[in-house]
Order: sequence, then C-alpha cells, then structure tokens
Amino acid sequence: MSSLPLQAGLAPSFSAPRSETFFIPQNAAFDKLPKQTLEILANNATLLRAVLNLHIVPTRGSPVATADFEDGLNLMTLDRQAVHLSGGGNSWHIVNMDNSSKATIVGTDIKGYTGSAASLMHVIDTVLIPAHVGKPGEECSPVTGAPPPC
Repeated sequence: MSSLPLQAGLAPSFSAPRSETFFIPQNAAFDKLPKQTLEILANNATLLRAVLNLHIVPTRGSPVATADFEDGLNLMTLDRQAVHLSGGGNSWHIVNMDNSSKATIVGTDIKGYTGSAASLMHVIDTVLIPAHVGKPGEECSPVTGAPPPC
C-alpha cells in the first residue's frame, strides 16, 4: 500500500499542509481483490488514482474523528466523489455513492500529519472502488479490463 500513492502520482500532494481524513485499507484488503484487478490498477495510474482518492477526505479544520461519526454522514473525497458512513456504536462502515462498495472500519483515530497539518487515519477491511470505475467482476468494468461497448 505504501508505494501506491507514489505510483499514482499522489505522493507530492501528501506534503501539502492540509488536514485530511484517510480511510486506509489494511494489507489483507488488497488480497481480497481479484488478481486481474490488481494488475489493471498497477498498470493504469488513472484508475489507481481514482481508487486511492476515494479513500482520502480533505477537511476544512479538523479531520473527521470517530466522535464525529453519524449514521448517514456524507463526506466528499479528494476526487469530489461522495461517500457516506453507516452504522453506530462500535460498528461503522464507509460506503461509496451507489452502495456498490462498502468497507468495515476496523481501526480508528490514528494520528498523523499531511505536511504540517494534523490528519487522522481509519483502517478499513476492503478497498473501496469508485462507482464510476465499476465493480470487479462486472462485464463492462474498466477494473476488469473488459472492452466497451457495454
């Protein structure tokens, strides 16, 4: 995971002093992706950037902490894609805008810095796939490499 931002051309943006909230997939989350999906993402920086950007929420002021979680809370990602939180208590999920990609939040409120600004990381068990990219296994999904027309 640590080399993916560099591969996607995102590493320079991490040095900007802005507060961000990261939903970081654990290593096992990448193991759940089909091998073909991993190969496509490794060879397509545009798709990789779209997937990674879905895990980054720039914030004005403080990053989104667990204390801020509310069922249905909408968040805008780095690519201006909407995601929302669902759940309550100790059971939270982050879901993409068409509900086709959902991850369970398994670790919360890990402090870090983006440039000189405070950021928070929440660990998730699944790699989120943007709705416009498609789901692995779909016949016409760019993630699967299936050619158009759909």
